[in-house]
Amino acid sequence: AVLYDRAGNPVNYDYDNWPELVIDETPPEVNSVTSTNENGIYNVDDVINIAVVASETLVKDDAVDPGIDAYVVLNAHEQQDAKAYFESVVDNIINFTYTVGTDHSTEQISDAVINTDEYLNYQDADASLFLQDVYYFRDDAGNNINNTLPPVDNENALAQQRNIVIDTDSLGVTFGYFETGTDADLNPADTTDGIASIVDIGITIVAYFSDSTLAEPIPLLDIDLPLGNGVVWDFEDVQMERINATKYFYYLALPSDEVDGIISLTVDALDKAGNPIINTSVFNSAALRLDNVNP
Repeated sequence: AVLYDRAGNPVNYDYDNWPELVIDETPPEVNSVTSTNENGIYNVDDVINIAVVASETLVKDDAVDPGIDAYVVLNAHEQQDAKAYFESVVDNIINFTYTVGTDHSTEQISDAVINTDEYLNYQDADASLFLQDVYYFRDDAGNNINNTLPPVDNENALAQQRNIVIDTDSLGVTFGYFETGTDADLNPADTTDGIASIVDIGITIVAYFSDSTLAEPIPLLDIDLPLGNGVVWDFEDVQMERINATKYFYYLALPSDEVDGIISLTVDALDKAGNPIINTSVFNSAALRLDNVNP
């Protein structure tokens, strides 16, 4: 074979300087999917990097713009796709950006327990890396990347590389009331029947949260106590005590033996992702009548 320069002139090499020609027809593959974000729990508007790591250095086609030309479909929404959109290529890594949206969640059940299948991951190994055109990312020889990702349960999958949880669900709480001391089991099934009569010691108020709750800031309780004749005794921002991640209590020593009426509660707390309580998720906040007046 004869080599020619750009002008068409034959090029003669001596034996020592003869060039080595390499034929490369092997497309680059995806070795792993990871993230530069720390393991943890993320909320609405948090930004998460998704890094697709290829087997060799990649060249981005000039036609590819950051945004919808390329994206990774994630498992953070059941009804609509949660997508991480293309941002950049650095060496053998394609970087995508995912912004957590309202109603996005990887949790199957909103509770304090996080299972391994509740970590952020891509939906499908064969179809989750979407490229508008196959030539968008190539190796130095011009081979287009194979856009198949590692199996979702593989050690190189996103959920195995990083333990990221998406939680945008609001926190809920159900109150229970006990005439016993705080050393009792405080089982929800053992709460009062709605009336506490001749109470001259106090009431234990228990908050059963629907999800694990931040200990800092500690949940704060506002209590309205009816004293009769339209008079209400207010306790504001009293600190509840932690039993476990989802159960807190406050022992209310009654300030008067003439408390008579329905006790009203308001609580301020955040779940593990910083989601607040909303009114529609509060139950039994005005479910106890204190009857401390003899007929």
